Amino acid sequence: MTTLGRRGGGEGRPHKRDRTLGWSETLGDSRPVDPETFDLWTGGGHPDIVERVLTLGLDLTPGALVHGNRGLTIVHPGSGTILTAIHGMAYALRLDPTSLDEARAADYASSKRWSDGGRSDLAASHGPDWVWGRWGEEEPRWLRATFAWLDAR
Repeated sequence: MTTLGRRGGGEGRPHKRDRTLGWSETLGDSRPVDPETFDLWTGGGHPDIVERVLTLGLDLTPGALVHGNRGLTIVHPGSGTILTAIHGMAYALRLDPTSLDEARAADYASSKRWSDGGRSDLAASHGPDWVWGRWGEEEPRWLRATFAWLDAR
């Protein structure tokens, strides 16, 4: 991963905020989540963010919510495609082309500047189909559409 910010990272070293964006494309040792008993403090980020991802996953196919080496995430069970990722006080969404166009039209961004001056660019590190979540009411619809798009592939 390239250096995305200089503060705290120094020349040739990743910014401290960038190191944790190494979300894996594989889930490693993951297991399904029971939303009724899941401990929000074990979800890989701030409990409010973990609760948001948990809530986003409730409408989706059973088995879509999993907890693994990167915390709580939503995964399309048929393809294994990771659709959400938690990063401390933020979460990211991976969307199908139509939903991504809608998100971009609504000013959802793939780049985020952190309070310490660091920057994380999802498009550069994970691909163009990722945006940072913003607690928008359209996000559940976008994830359902992404599930349907993946089902049809």
